[in-house]
Amino acid sequence: MIGTLVERQDNSTLSPYRLLWAHVLKEAILTYKKKPVAGQKSGGKTSKKNASDAARFWFTLDDDGIGSFRWICWHLGLDPTAIKERIL
Repeated sequence: MIGTLVERQDNSTLSPYRLLWAHVLKEAILTYKKKPVAGQKSGGKTSKKNASDAARFWFTLDDDGIGSFRWICWHLGLDPTAIKERIL
């Protein structure tokens, strides 16, 4: 779904801004789905588990401000509830 939206050959339907937000959403999904390795550090500052937890928190926030999960979904013409059900 998101991968298809982001990786379309014809991105003429997405403005550069919408394409950027599609990539933000795709990255959050990939981060959430990554399997953490116990004790593994990423960049020396945060573990994959912490990044995955942060992504999960972002998906579940009750917020519709700019850059929120729901805001991004709405601007991409996606149903945030349906996306959450598929990934969480």
